[in-house]
Amino acid sequence: SWNTIAGSVLASLGTYSWNLPNTPSTTCRVRITDINNGLINDESDSNFTIFLPPSITVTAPNGGESWNVGSSKNITWNSAVVNYVKLEYSVNGGGAWTNIAPAVLASSGSYSWTIPNNPSANFLIKITDTSNAALFDVSNSVFSINTPTNITLTNPNGGEIWTAGLAQNITWNSSGINDIKIEYSTNGGTSWTTIISSTAAAAGIYSWTVPNAP
Repeated sequence: SWNTIAGSVLASLGTYSWNLPNTPSTTCRVRITDINNGLINDESDSNFTIFLPPSITVTAPNGGESWNVGSSKNITWNSAVVNYVKLEYSVNGGGAWTNIAPAVLASSGSYSWTIPNNPSANFLIKITDTSNAALFDVSNSVFSINTPTNITLTNPNGGEIWTAGLAQNITWNSSGINDIKIEYSTNGGTSWTTIISSTAAAAGIYSWTVPNAP
């Protein structure tokens, strides 16, 4: 069977530049035929080979993503004629690289990555053939890793009995937040009274003199 490369080429040129198709085979031949007389033709004297060159292409993250520290995300890629790949990340746009996994089966095309606690707006992923360091691909542009914003109140958290006029510690855990407001309610959350309008979230503790509001 035959597939057309070019329907009509000036014979006197004696040459034609051909972009090889993605059809790997060891039994390839080229045939040239006079378009005015199909009986006049010639083909390769014997078979030649078209092979798929080794390649790696990062598909995700490939630039612009925004992922949170601690979350699980899939690094994905396409590859050909590669057995194992090494995965690395950079927090400074490629200035330095940190290992994620030294050897992953290339044909899997995916790796579940737990995002490290290293926030940056200049993350890149690099995937390299373990047998050929010169064969690699990097995310097309940078993506960001962010510290998720959250607050968890740890004390009081239910059931405590505090005496009016005494000092008690209000405690919390937080991330990605600079300052917090602290309030209290005496009616199950229907209304709130401010304890302090702004205090550093990083402190994680605030000494409160319990008001005379049983």
